[in-house]
Amino acid sequence: MAGLGAPNVVATGPGRGTRTRWLIAVVAAALGALIWMGVMKRQENERPSRPTARARAELLRDDAIQECAEARWSECKISLDAARRLDPTGEDEARVIEARRHLAASPAPPGSGQHLD
Repeated sequence: MAGLGAPNVVATGPGRGTRTRWLIAVVAAALGALIWMGVMKRQENERPSRPTARARAELLRDDAIQECAEARWSECKISLDAARRLDPTGEDEARVIEARRHLAASPAPPGSGQHLD
């Protein structure tokens, strides 16, 4: 029975393979978290933002000023009134005050019997 001895086994030490597996798991989790955060950030940036009430009111006032300049008094009044409902503080703007003056002096629409103030 000569030659039959203990097989040649290299001991790797206790837990060496376990540490490697843990390290791989931690790196994979960190990489996954980074990818997830990147995807969420991209989706957040792609989400269209709603304009504020003030921004919508400014657009309506821009329209109203153009409508007043074209003597489209009814449309001008409707746009200014809608803007006022969204952002009452905008009524203090010089251009709005001027447009309201023009409206007060404008002729009434046919058949209404009243001015547009």
